[in-house]
Amino acid sequence: MSMALEKLEGAMTALVTPLSYSDTRAVHVDYDGLEKLVHFQVENGIHGVVALGTTGQGPLLADIDVDLWKEVARLVEDGVSERVPLVIGCGSVPTIKAVKLTHYASELDVDATLHDTGYKIKTSPQGFFEYFRTVAGVNPNMQVIVYDVRSRGHPPIKPETRIRIAKEVPNARIIKDASGSEEDWVETRRLADEAGFDEHTYKILSGDDPATQRMWTDPRIRARGVISVWSNMLPHVYAMQNELLDKGRYEEAGRIDEDLSGINGIVGMTVNGQNYSNPQVVQHALYMMGMIKQPWLVHPLLVLPKEGRDELGRRLAKLYAKRSDWFGPIESAFGVRTTDKLGTYLKQVETTL
Repeated sequence: MSMALEKLEGAMTALVTPLSYSDTRAVHVDYDGLEKLVHFQVENGIHGVVALGTTGQGPLLADIDVDLWKEVARLVEDGVSERVPLVIGCGSVPTIKAVKLTHYASELDVDATLHDTGYKIKTSPQGFFEYFRTVAGVNPNMQVIVYDVRSRGHPPIKPETRIRIAKEVPNARIIKDASGSEEDWVETRRLADEAGFDEHTYKILSGDDPATQRMWTDPRIRARGVISVWSNMLPHVYAMQNELLDKGRYEEAGRIDEDLSGINGIVGMTVNGQNYSNPQVVQHALYMMGMIKQPWLVHPLLVLPKEGRDELGRRLAKLYAKRSDWFGPIESAFGVRTTDKLGTYLKQVETTL
């Protein structure tokens, strides 16, 4: 087993990309804010950083200006500075573009690239296989993480295709599974076992925070970690949960999972009949907590409306009321007071407790 494959597990953060300005004509990245977020992650025990994935708006930034995408990748690489594994999102259509991004990532000190492909088009199983064989061929010493994210219009990468890729492409033996399909989780592990892989040589990573506990503990799935959205805010907590899971201390990890359920349940949010998907909610949470300066996203992704902001604020306040100690690292790193940031919502929560 390669060293890169061995260390790509546990809690890894799908890092947001903070913007200082965004409208229909221009986008500006807040590089100082991004650097602070990277250091916050590493210094608070996260097991890996995943930059420029869909949470980091990587495909959108690459479409706008590949040099902008490259600058974000370089800054994150400098910030991580080999302290934890680094993954760069290089997924794209067409394959030609994904290859170019993967070539650039391979010039950096990167452990793996993450690829969602098939959005905008309906890729066939053979198309998926050829895509991953091609991008993995850019640098056989760098891991490729297959990403199945059907909520973004991505056609399924079925278990048979996943394991075919694993058998024929030795550096593509990790799946980030955000499919929501327990049937596919179980079948993927069954086929991996049948092909002679165990949970360390073919890795299933949760791509959805609410599913992590179940995917780790179910012996039919045996996940090895999560690429997490909410660890942007609480890296130390998600790292702790995954460390407990790795040690088989499922009950203790389960208590953490229960306390996190309020925010894990709003990775995406429906407000007044309209869908606000990741990263719209977590980006606003970081802004609300004073961890980034602006809530902007790449248009046409919009800032949460007031009703959504209020629901988010109440859920953060409920979590603070229950586990205020979890917010200590945020206050120390960003010089904020949670009681100031969530004051109105804390008062509302106090009346219901």
